[in-house]
Amino acid sequence: MPAYPFVEGEPPSYYFDSRDEAWKARIRSACPDTLLHPCLRLIVTAWQRYGNYFDLENISKLVLDVVGKEALTVWAAVELGETPGVAISDEIPPPAPVPSDEFIYLVLSLAPMRRARRIIGFMRFGYSRGMNPKRAEQPWDSGSWIRERRSSMKREADASTETSVLANPRSSSLIQAGALANAYAARSAFTDYQSRLDPSTLARQQDDLAHYGLYLKDAGVSVSALDLFMCPESWAGTTHGIIRGFVQWMLLDGYSIGTVNIRLSTVRTYARLAAAAGAIPPTELALLAQVKGYSHAHGQNVDAQREHSRKGAKKAQPVPISAEERQRLKQQPDTPQGRRDALLMCLLLDHGLRCGEIADLTPQNLSLSEGVLTFRREKVKKVQKHLLTGDTLLALLRYYEVATPGERLLLGSRKGHDGQHLEGVMSRRAITKRVGALGRRIGIVGLSAHDCRHAWVEAAIRGKTNVKALQDAGGWTSPALPLRYAASAAIANEGVVLA
Repeated sequence: MPAYPFVEGEPPSYYFDSRDEAWKARIRSACPDTLLHPCLRLIVTAWQRYGNYFDLENISKLVLDVVGKEALTVWAAVELGETPGVAISDEIPPPAPVPSDEFIYLVLSLAPMRRARRIIGFMRFGYSRGMNPKRAEQPWDSGSWIRERRSSMKREADASTETSVLANPRSSSLIQAGALANAYAARSAFTDYQSRLDPSTLARQQDDLAHYGLYLKDAGVSVSALDLFMCPESWAGTTHGIIRGFVQWMLLDGYSIGTVNIRLSTVRTYARLAAAAGAIPPTELALLAQVKGYSHAHGQNVDAQREHSRKGAKKAQPVPISAEERQRLKQQPDTPQGRRDALLMCLLLDHGLRCGEIADLTPQNLSLSEGVLTFRREKVKKVQKHLLTGDTLLALLRYYEVATPGERLLLGSRKGHDGQHLEGVMSRRAITKRVGALGRRIGIVGLSAHDCRHAWVEAAIRGKTNVKALQDAGGWTSPALPLRYAASAAIANEGVVLA
């Protein structure tokens, strides 16, 4: 009966990150062999982790991933102890120990795990008091049966719940289902929320949490941005005072009010999700909800008292573009590059497309016979159609006379060819740089593609465009932004008649 060194450390459930690999590396160091009859004695310090019961299968399977790939049988006992870890040996499963409240015991007979890593066979439990002995042995699918039974077994520790279930057998299945649903919702709180978001939003949230991690590091607490993004338990100990301190830390470091509000929103969102997973008490969550961002007026008051109110090169306000400047930007030299630039500026200034939306356009998005542009607004997951303006249609026809685009509509260009040669494609970065260069050519410093979208909205507002029509054309999911533009463009004393 080969035995291997005891591996100390709290046996982890799946985290799907570097902690899993670190634990497997320790197991591999202690037991480099592949075992036919692995026996695992896992010791944990508590049945619950961060308010939730751990998955019995998962804490065994991380070890089996290393030592049990060819296992014919598996024996595993999980028990409470002061020194957590796992003892590994290779032997035919021993007899079941005497059932008690201090352990969970299982015996599995396995098919070799060559293709599927799921373990299907038979299981025997050492039951706590009150459990049905008729279910002590039955066919078992590790993907569902173990998750159902572990919740019901753990609830036996709660005397009031036990009494309720025994007194009213009909309520047992509902209580069990509710507990299972709560446990699943807690484990998947982060992943379910993140699955709904755009990749760019997730990237921005990771950056927000990285700055929160820097703040915690300054305060003497080391938590990685990845843990904050992936693991609800990493938020344990979070208080409203800590988050208020994060807001002040950003203000003192010179971040803009907009950045402060966005990062605070991200931190509050993940704290709320962590609370749903049991890592933050409900009473503390109620206090966290009282940590508010800054309104526009309050932000101006705060900025007036700060020496630095913005970091980086991002502009506080969009660069204004007059009607005359809009026309000049659409009138480019009569070269292949100039004709492409004219089409680019028409798409920005006459249709309000975002930089990424233009970069993704293909020739198939345009119908010359109908004069219609069909494109996808990736940010809001919408497909829209725009009727081409006269300037855009003319610019497109002139562009097609000198270019034959393939994969993307807008071809790239290189310096030193006097605008006579087009090749490759225009990336988002290339579009941004080109718009800036075209702006500087007519005396507009710091012009960006998004400034052109602002100019399109303001021109539409000045043209008395209906807010609902503008919302639809701009691809916004709510009228909030068009209404804000309309308010800023409105003449406050229009309609006022003095006697």
